[in-house]
Amino acid sequence: MDTSSASRDQAEKKKCQCLNKVSNFITGSMEKGFYRLGRAVGGSPWITILISLIVCGACAAGLINFTQEARGDKLWTPEDSTTQKHKLWVDDNFPLELRVSTVLLVAGDVLTPAVLKEALTIHNKVKKVGNGTDISWEKFCFRVGPVCLNNGLLELWSFDEARINSLTKEDILRKINQPTIISPVTKKRFVLSQYLGGIEKNSSGSIIKAEATSMSYGVKYTPELNENSGALEDKKTFEWEEKFGELMEGLEPSSAELFYYTRRRYTTDSGDSIQGDVQLLSVGYILIIIYVAVMLGRFTRLNIKAWLALLGVVCIGLAIGVSFGLASAFGVFYGPVHSTLPFLLLGIGVDDMFVIVQAWNNLSPDTHKNQEVAERVGLALKHAGCSITITSLTDFLAFMIGATTILPALRSFCIFAGIGILADFALQATLFTAFLALDAKRQTKNRDGCCCCIKLREDYTESDRGKRDLLQEFMDKYVARAILSLPGKIIVIVITGVLFGVNLYGTMMLRQYFDRVWFLPVESVSYKYSTMNSKYFPVEGRPANIYTGKFDYFDNQAKLHGLYDVAVSDEYVVASSVNSWYEDYINWAKKEKPGQNFDQSSSKWKINSKTDFYGWLNEFLQGPGISYRNDVRMKNGTGPLFEITATRMGLTHKDMDSTQTEVKAMEDLRKKVEEVFPEELAFPYSFVYLGWETNKVISEELFRNMGLALMTVFLVTLLVLANLGTCLLVFTCVGFTLVNITGTMHFWGLTIDTVSTICLVLAVGLSVDYASHVGHTFMIIPGSRTERARATLRDIGPAVWNGGFSTFLAVFLLAFSNSYVFKTFFKVFFCVVLYGLFHGLCYLPVLLSAIGPAPYQSAQSHHDSKGTRSRSPVYPAGLPGDNVSYELAVANGKNTPRKSAKNGGYNVPPPDYEGVDVSNLANGSKDNQAFKSSVATDLDKA
Repeated sequence: MDTSSASRDQAEKKKCQCLNKVSNFITGSMEKGFYRLGRAVGGSPWITILISLIVCGACAAGLINFTQEARGDKLWTPEDSTTQKHKLWVDDNFPLELRVSTVLLVAGDVLTPAVLKEALTIHNKVKKVGNGTDISWEKFCFRVGPVCLNNGLLELWSFDEARINSLTKEDILRKINQPTIISPVTKKRFVLSQYLGGIEKNSSGSIIKAEATSMSYGVKYTPELNENSGALEDKKTFEWEEKFGELMEGLEPSSAELFYYTRRRYTTDSGDSIQGDVQLLSVGYILIIIYVAVMLGRFTRLNIKAWLALLGVVCIGLAIGVSFGLASAFGVFYGPVHSTLPFLLLGIGVDDMFVIVQAWNNLSPDTHKNQEVAERVGLALKHAGCSITITSLTDFLAFMIGATTILPALRSFCIFAGIGILADFALQATLFTAFLALDAKRQTKNRDGCCCCIKLREDYTESDRGKRDLLQEFMDKYVARAILSLPGKIIVIVITGVLFGVNLYGTMMLRQYFDRVWFLPVESVSYKYSTMNSKYFPVEGRPANIYTGKFDYFDNQAKLHGLYDVAVSDEYVVASSVNSWYEDYINWAKKEKPGQNFDQSSSKWKINSKTDFYGWLNEFLQGPGISYRNDVRMKNGTGPLFEITATRMGLTHKDMDSTQTEVKAMEDLRKKVEEVFPEELAFPYSFVYLGWETNKVISEELFRNMGLALMTVFLVTLLVLANLGTCLLVFTCVGFTLVNITGTMHFWGLTIDTVSTICLVLAVGLSVDYASHVGHTFMIIPGSRTERARATLRDIGPAVWNGGFSTFLAVFLLAFSNSYVFKTFFKVFFCVVLYGLFHGLCYLPVLLSAIGPAPYQSAQSHHDSKGTRSRSPVYPAGLPGDNVSYELAVANGKNTPRKSAKNGGYNVPPPDYEGVDVSNLANGSKDNQAFKSSVATDLDKA
């Protein structure tokens, strides 16, 4: 047993030595590389600035190829999806030829003569829009046969002014309560539920009241592709819709409340919801600049860094330009959600700035004041480089994982962001570091921080108060002491557990749902219309069609009946909304062609003669079925026959309360149609299927991207930190943070949709930033675990806090936004900052102080004469007898331990112990034990 145990211990020791060698090689190589880069930049800052600006300018030249994409199907629907394939077929065979504008009247009861007269007045005014121009109603209306497409309750009285003005309440109710209502205008069945909402019936089932009625107007639409916007546009249609909107804005009906909708107004309102709040984002940038200027330096004329802060933000601006330039050069489009990119890159860039400047500030003034600026810049970048590499590399790879998605807008956004993060990292390590070197040279020349041309007097000294780093002192004296005490550790662990438990429940309850109305500002015309329309027409749902292609329709009459039966019986379709040209044609033929060639062997009649089938169909479409002329595409065949190339059958899906139900409705209808005809001959399609297709894959894409991003973050963190233990502890922070974010999303009313998916992909990369800085710093500090955790909070805590708080400042104003996109970004990023800072500055230090791994072999060199500590190593009071580093300091003959006013610890042993024989300290001699006891007694007295 002992031999076996010894063998296992030896094998484990060899394994650890192997890992240590890998760790030391990686960290050593990175530190050497960044040290050399820092020396080169610090030695030639102006050359660095010139090269950086030339490279940025060359990359920004790619903006010549800048393209925007606004089409929803090109943004959010997978390019190789079934719906996209069907859309191409529909666009070829049934190109969009009209746009419909709608008027919605709401009152206590719209089935009154007063409201109908009001509706008639509005109708007459609409028909006068554009009079005397090319967009007058008679010239520009979309015609179904000879009739302009104009639907509404007034249609039942043929829009006859005399008849409508003479109507009584009883006349109206009598008309709408007929068993079957046929429109005298279109000769088609009038579906009452499409034009009346809030219907109230009596005990016998007759309608006695309705609270809303709608009227729709169709105009011609012949769009052309706008190469600049990537959208389809028709200037005449836009002009008519604008005039229609102006008319509606000027109307104030006395007997009803008016709401209206035009596609043009909807698009404008959607765009305004984002563009209108860009000003808030700009104010957020200004707040960040002010905060960075305050926190980067100190409040003395020599050490203030206002200009350095501004130049740092300029570096981030250049990174944004590089991102847009290179992405455009690669042919990647710019979408609506991309307006959040500047904020994202600003937050990450500011974080890197704080880390670099914190490393610079941590350089000991006494040790490094006589060194050259290039040497000091090299040392600062040596210690900051690994830290910013972890965050930048993890963020970049998280976005590259996102760029593999099948959702075009998300892929485009991730490519823009990934390029921007790499550019930001490169510019922070070079251009910003060059500005830092110039600022250091200014200080060595004793020049004023705000006005560099002013040289301070030779005897100028900074005030003690001005030189103090208050945030660093706060982290050391209060935060570190509080959370690293036993009660503090218990409280932190309990809070972590409670947060995880509560938000794990919220994560499990998080549902997938999206409503396009969310993109509209609450006060907009389109939002008000959409809200009222959803309230009064909940059964209207979403329109769709079942399309059929080119085949012999005469031979497939039974299957045409089958398509109708499939649609009517579908549980997700409003049965009364199914509108089939073939069913109406057969019903007409049965009535108008009695006793002729019909097959009546089944309940579904069909025509026996092919000649009669096509001849009667032509007659039907020219007469009572004229409204179907656009639903049946035909071309001349041989003799009297026609060849049908495509048809469509209209229907309306029921209103559904979740995206999962919508996807199921789409998939079920597809399967049922395919049971009648193969997909290449018949399929259901609707423009809303483009969004449903996105919802079909978005959850899968989200979990896939987050899973791959987490795996990538773990591997990169392991590679750069080069320590499995630290990497696992950092990774728990990322996992807890993500669970807390998704759980809070549920409690905050958010769902899984396209916008929140983008935010969560970003959160994976950003949540590792806070913890990785802390983990890396812990590994480069020697001493006991508690010492190292406390020193970590002191040395890197301020930079981590500043990075998180500056991100919060950028998003804070977005809480007051009217944009769903910006509000979602605020909520998610607020959670990222809140939970990221808690786990990085509270949970992780507590964990490291208890089970943290040993430091790198190079850690001692970080604190020797070339180290980054701003003061001698601090050893907590009350622990001298157990502090090996303390004893080694004594053994080396150091001087008096002085109580530090800033940190509450001791620096080195007093001279009283210089005569003590310390040669056997490491061997545990009696002298050593006596020495420990004596030191402990004196320090306790102090």
